[in-house]
Amino acid sequence: MMDEIYIRARLDGVRFALPAADVRKILSEPAAVPVPDAPEGICGIVYDEGAVFPIRSLNPARRDPARLVVLCARGAYAADLVETMAPLDRAELASALPFRDAVLLLPDKEGTA
Repeated sequence: MMDEIYIRARLDGVRFALPAADVRKILSEPAAVPVPDAPEGICGIVYDEGAVFPIRSLNPARRDPARLVVLCARGAYAADLVETMAPLDRAELASALPFRDAVLLLPDKEGTA
């Protein structure tokens, strides 16, 4: 059995990972729009291939979309940077915290912003 592959990314200094099998595409410099008075955790919307997606943010205070949007089977996520694509090691899996339905938070040992 192969280890599951994850796409690792960052938003506002917080690392997170998404199962690569769920990722449809990564939009660089997306045509994203902030949404005033959006629910907490939504930092905007993005249009792609005839559909509009709310952009989820790991930072509930964030009100503007990020430089990247990771489109997944279960939603769209804001990211400042995509780091790598690889399996998570045991230590990362042990320290991972669930976020919503598809994301794993990966706290850095040196702290997060």
